[in-house]
Amino acid sequence: MLQFLNRSLVVIAPLAMVGCSSDPAPAADVAPEADATADVSTDAVADTGADAPVASACEPDPASCPAAGEGPPRLSEHGAGYVDSSLTMVVFGGTTGVPENCNPAVAAAYVGDTWLYDDACGTWQLSDAEGPSARGRHSMAGSADGAWVFGGRWRPDGATSGDYTLYDELWHFDDANETWTLVSTGGPEARVNATMVWDPTVERLLLFGGNDSASGMNIGPLNDA
Repeated sequence: MLQFLNRSLVVIAPLAMVGCSSDPAPAADVAPEADATADVSTDAVADTGADAPVASACEPDPASCPAAGEGPPRLSEHGAGYVDSSLTMVVFGGTTGVPENCNPAVAAAYVGDTWLYDDACGTWQLSDAEGPSARGRHSMAGSADGAWVFGGRWRPDGATSGDYTLYDELWHFDDANETWTLVSTGGPEARVNATMVWDPTVERLLLFGGNDSASGMNIGPLNDA
């Protein structure tokens, strides 16, 4: 049982969490002709009087998209949160190590990288924003203006034994300014593998459960919210 709980699930990027669709919008969702062009400048309207094209967030101007590049390396224990307002998926942290037969990888290395996936353009970008330290098994949730990270664990590169360092930090990623802010410490106790979601109705985070054991061989299940 413990071997199963400590097994790392390896995920190959890019992650699939798509909010855009190539299917055209149904006719019922299209505004009347007069409204569709109300906010479009006259420079964008052809002299023939034809309707000006109405841009869609899911169909960006190719010139506005960043050049396509390689995405994140193969990761496990990372987190991801989707930002609806900008159609961006924020991926943070994790480890590049690959377990063998349920044992920790000798070359395990936790990372503190922030990757941004532009859902409309279909491109990845490695952000240079300074934020949480390298960690894995943290909780992460997307919100209206960015993403949240809580908790997680870290152990020195290559370590296959010894306790992990657990975190009780709450961080927020501002999507518009591409910056991380340490919001608080000393709230919920340090933990890993907790579930966290953003409730847009009342604009608050909900965190439940997790594991507060610093040992990779034992678990300390929590049932607090």
